This record gives sequence, C-alpha cells and structure tokens, in this order.
Amino acid sequence: MSVPAHLRELATPRAHAPGLGTGWEGIDRTLGMGLPRHGVHEWLGVASGDGPDRRGEWTPALTLLTHLAARAHGEARGQSRPSTIAWIGKAVWTHPGAIAGYAGLVDASIWVDAGTPQERAWAAELALRSDACAAVIADGSRMDMSLTRRLQLAASGAEERCGATAPICLLARPPWEVGELSAATTRWLVRPVAAAGVRRVRVELLRCKVGVMSPAANESSCPSTFGQDALALVRSASSIAAEADAGRRAWTLEDLRAEATHATPVVRLVPDFPDRSVPATATTHASLRAAS
Repeated sequence: MSVPAHLRELATPRAHAPGLGTGWEGIDRTLGMGLPRHGVHEWLGVASGDGPDRRGEWTPALTLLTHLAARAHGEARGQSRPSTIAWIGKAVWTHPGAIAGYAGLVDASIWVDAGTPQERAWAAELALRSDACAAVIADGSRMDMSLTRRLQLAASGAEERCGATAPICLLARPPWEVGELSAATTRWLVRPVAAAGVRRVRVELLRCKVGVMSPAANESSCPSTFGQDALALVRSASSIAAEADAGRRAWTLEDLRAEATHATPVVRLVPDFPDRSVPATATTHASLRAAS
C-alpha cells in the first residue's frame, strides 16, 4: 500500500539553513553548523544569592550574549537585511557603553521593558515573527515548557520563511533552573574561571538537539575571527585530543576587552585540551553551588 504524499512529506526531515557561527571554532565544529536558527538557545548565568540554594540574585552571561548579538548584527548588515537586536527584560539590558565597541550595535538595539515571563515570551515571539530582527535576547527566567515551546515554534517559523537570514533566539536563565523542562535546542552553563589579569569563563554544553560533527568534518562551515584556533593547536600537539573533540562538551573563553590592542571587543576560545571529565548530562544543583 502506497503512503499518501502528505504523510511522506511529514516523515521527511526538513533541511535547515546554516546556523549562526559563534566565532569559536571548536564550538561551531561540535554543533556542526553554528547555533541553529530554528531553535532556542538557553544560557545559564552565575548565581550570587546567599540562601541555602543560592537563589535570588544572578548574573546573566551578557558578555557572551553580546558577542553573539554582534555577530548576528554584523552578518545581517553584510547581507543588507534587517539587523535590529531586541533586548527583552531588564535582566538582559546591557549598558550602551558596554556594546559601544561593536560597530553599529547601539543604534541597532532596542530595549523592551517586559516584566513577567508571559510578557517577555510574548515580546520575544513578536520580535521573532516580525522578520525585522537579527537577534532576540530575552530574560528567560521562570519560563516554562509552554512558553519556550512558543518561542521554539516562532524561531522555526522564522527560519522556514527567511532561511539563512532568520534571527537567532537567545535566552538568559539563572543557574538554578538547570533542571526546568524546556523546548530549547541547546542549553549552556556558564561558570567563572579564576585567571590572573583576564576574565575567563567555562562554557558547558548541557543539551544539544542537533547532530554533532566529527573532527574530520568540513571546517569551512566553522567561521572564526581568530584564524587558527585552539583545536588546530590541539591537533598539532596530539591526534588523540583531536579525535576526542566530537564528544567534547566544555570550553574556556576569555574576554580581551581590557587589552589595549583590541579596539573592538573580543571573546576568544582559550587553547586547552578537551575536558573529558565533564559529563554530557545536566549538572546537578550541588555541583552548580560548588562551581559558583
């Protein structure tokens, strides 16, 4: 018995447009095509509360989110398409002075005052459906599965309409929401790393709903502003480390804005060997408290 055409179409996976290259080649290689445009990407920040669960105050990963917003904005400008950056919710309102080093980013930014999770999700959904934004960065705290599912559908619809020109959707969440159910395509945990004279963070990929490429994959799809990055150095030092890259889930990044040689803000990948001690499963609350 033949299968109806509409059922065959539903069973056939839709080809997705190229994602947003992060500029961190090791991460782009692991994701295969950068951050997918058809999904939502959650970034868990750092807790600063004093309670038993260290809940209350938290710091979003604004340095990394700004870096990604700037890449989306630059890519959109290069293609002469809408390049608005929407910052939704006061928790992700970065000071204009902090993004002034990125060409045109201040003028392209709009800051939306949305308080409740429902209001923030509504504003983010409208921004994704408007086809006027290059990136939507929202405070995702206390967003449940239904709200993140709405955003995932909005992002998927934008990619289906716009292809490689679709906006990227980034959510900032507090670290204690690591166990919350969500429709996000990727989820990242950001933790500070002690380093003399430079600001470093450890970025751990907790969830990834897209395929992972092997180290032998085509590297031309992994854009980088740093030429030969950490993984190239790792491969030259040890083929074993390179072969393990396909299973890598944690990277160290550093912020070079304090260096006078960098007029434009730079967040780069720090050369190191793959951290095989980091599991691919979600981090527990206990380990979060110890890390923060």
